[in-house]
Amino acid sequence: MMKTSRRVFLETVSLAALGALTPVHANPSTTFGDWRDLLSDYEASTRSNIVEVGGRRALLSSRLYPGTYIRDALFWGPLALGDAALGLECYQWFAESQLESGQIRSAVPLHPGEADQLQPQGDEGTLLFVIASDWLQRTGHELEAARIVRAYAWIQTHVSGDTYWA
Repeated sequence: MMKTSRRVFLETVSLAALGALTPVHANPSTTFGDWRDLLSDYEASTRSNIVEVGGRRALLSSRLYPGTYIRDALFWGPLALGDAALGLECYQWFAESQLESGQIRSAVPLHPGEADQLQPQGDEGTLLFVIASDWLQRTGHELEAARIVRAYAWIQTHVSGDTYWA
């Protein structure tokens, strides 16, 4: 049996669902209306995915996924909500899981049973961590500089010319 990664599975299911739900001859501007009408739904959904684990807040990408994912929990979610305090709390989950190499995991388990499902990947997680570090420092939060330097050093090992290679 061929194993399928979580990412490939979700992309396939998402595309299939989109195809099944989109009328063949639909005009997107009349089907969906103004995208800004959806912002309050997105905000409510994001707020409903804030959970408390062991006395600490975390932001889930979805209640269907195990763990917490850096792109949503540390980057998109807190930025969209304008909530740097939530961003800092989420930041700690990723900072504490930094690998010896300096890489930041793109997904962190929140419960022991999730660890096997969330193996470190060579993706944009470390880049987002460094970007979020800058945002959090600009909002007045003190961060551990050594972690950021180690993350940046890991990024440099994946840069050739001016291109980042995951």
